[in-house]
Amino acid sequence: FVIIRLNAKRGDKCMSLLESFLKYFIQPLLLAAVIAVLIRYFSRVRYERKTFRIAIDRDFYEGRHFLKNALSFFFIAAIVTVLSGVSIPEKTILMYQALGIIALLFGQAVDLSLTAVLATGLITLLCCQFDVRSFLLPDSLNQHFGFAILVLTALCAGFQVALAKEKETEWFTPRVKNGKRGRKIVGYYFREMTIVPLILLLPLRDGTQSAFFWPLSGISDVHFTLFLMPLLVATNVKTFKRSFSSSLRYYRRHKALQCGMGLLFSIIAAFVPKSSLILLLVMLLTELIFIVKQSAFDGKGQFWYVETSDGARVVAVKSGTPAAKMKLVPGDVILECNKVKISNADELYQALQKNSAYCHLLVKTMDGELKICESALYADAPHEIGIILFD
Repeated sequence: FVIIRLNAKRGDKCMSLLESFLKYFIQPLLLAAVIAVLIRYFSRVRYERKTFRIAIDRDFYEGRHFLKNALSFFFIAAIVTVLSGVSIPEKTILMYQALGIIALLFGQAVDLSLTAVLATGLITLLCCQFDVRSFLLPDSLNQHFGFAILVLTALCAGFQVALAKEKETEWFTPRVKNGKRGRKIVGYYFREMTIVPLILLLPLRDGTQSAFFWPLSGISDVHFTLFLMPLLVATNVKTFKRSFSSSLRYYRRHKALQCGMGLLFSIIAAFVPKSSLILLLVMLLTELIFIVKQSAFDGKGQFWYVETSDGARVVAVKSGTPAAKMKLVPGDVILECNKVKISNADELYQALQKNSAYCHLLVKTMDGELKICESALYADAPHEIGIILFD
């Protein structure tokens, strides 16, 4: 009888774990993020087909990166949150998800994922300090609440550094617009997003439960509960006058600084809980300054991506094509094709017809250097070279 009872309790715990895992997938922020990823993919492909008459990359890399990064970051986040004992009230989690959805709505223009975490902590601390009551505010706060928010801030900033990999510049998507002098210009946007499941282990006294928490085990009168909290992590880097690598380096450098600040401030808040409000204000101010400085950084760069009459400017390169094998990159200017001097896209494709099996290009890079690019072409299909030009 004792063995059967123990097995029943173990079965209840497994069912509780399974239930909490399944309920994670109906969290509002997670569902909103999945919808945002789908919208981002279809809008990108539709825009590219409309502007360039072809989809530069039909691969659903937005969704693939979303899942891959979520799984990669999950294990790191689990170690940090469990070992540090991060504890956040249920109502605060609901508030964060509401602010996270708002951040998703503005995700095309500016990245507010870190701002959502900081705003959640500041609003909660300020309202509790001034005794403001709301259905989205907890009745009481643990003295280490500020520490928990700062740990999440450091995690979010650290994951943003990992998302903005300098080697993955092929994921910059082009946007063409008309310049002041009648020539077309192109800007490039790097947008990555994922939702990281955070494991929170929280104690509940006297076996009490709520709509979002489930008991895992009991030690005396304390029930430890598990909750999977969705953490929005996103990046938004745009460049009109800078190279991809320099824009990503600038972004990564500032996010690494914010990650370090978050770690340092969380240690301070752990020993001096009353300093949490000031520390969160400093972090929020740092984030707002960075958003402004990032735009100014690109504005001070040398303009490269503009339509030119001295050759054909490369706007984008399709992966897995002869152009990719020749290591052409956006911003390159093709001066000659198969020994024929060209000045626009039509002349380029006419020159390609001279040799349907091979392509020889003279190219000027963004640094003004000349290089020779050569590659075999697909038989009888020179249009498949994979170069995207101004239409």
